[in-house]
Amino acid sequence: VRATLRPTLANASAYNMSRVLHCGDKLPRHAFVAALHDATWVLTPRGSFPAAYLMAETLQVGRLPVYIYGPKSGARRLPHLDNLAKHLPYVDIGLDWNKLGLVRTVADLDALPAALAARNATDQLAYVAAHRALFTVNGTYRYVLAKLAHLAASTRASRR
Repeated sequence: VRATLRPTLANASAYNMSRVLHCGDKLPRHAFVAALHDATWVLTPRGSFPAAYLMAETLQVGRLPVYIYGPKSGARRLPHLDNLAKHLPYVDIGLDWNKLGLVRTVADLDALPAALAARNATDQLAYVAAHRALFTVNGTYRYVLAKLAHLAASTRASRR
């Protein structure tokens, strides 16, 4: 995914690619946090799992993730875009990833600059502000407790 992003976005004049590091390059933590705060949109390509840590870090600072899904090696085809967000956190409680950021596959990279330009970042930033607590340790803890409570209640009900 990352190898495809650089040439795609390098040709889009609206993006300053000088701040995009090569995969494996490290920033000091303070520079990383400052870069997140300076951005509106943050590229958050898939990591080892469908959701990447950078996605949560982006949301914790109130910025908009651009989630780019690329298949794991050996996969034969990409999922349809409509099915992609269902694998991301909190969709089971109604979180709308299309309001939270932008969800795309590597096949859609050429259209990424136009898709970003067409978005209303102000409305999306408000949606992020309303839901960013979910992406903190406390928010995750409360979510897990609620899921466990629901599971326990379901188990008790099925035993009756």
